[in-house]
Amino acid sequence: MFLTITCVNTELPDFVGYFVSLIYVAFRIGIPILLIIVGMFDMGKAIVAKKEDDVKKAQQLLIKKIIVGVIVFLLPYLIELVVKIATKDDAIVDCIRKLIDYRTNLFS
Repeated sequence: MFLTITCVNTELPDFVGYFVSLIYVAFRIGIPILLIIVGMFDMGKAIVAKKEDDVKKAQQLLIKKIIVGVIVFLLPYLIELVVKIATKDDAIVDCIRKLIDYRTNLFS
């Protein structure tokens, strides 16, 4: 027997919630960490090269990567805000929350 998720009067299979939740966690945690690690690696290369211009470029690039990491971390909240403003329908927002929080609510 397959479990289902009721979302805006539509029955979604259990694996859809699991997959969406897994992708969400991977993006929310993995991308910011990856961007910061790559930025630090670029910064290290610039420092080892001992060129002032390369260090400044690497600093600017690192700052941009950190900003992108913060945006990716906050993206679900921004999407939820845009959907809430655009539709004025709490059912869609509740559906998004159910799909994102599926793994954390799996055993409750």
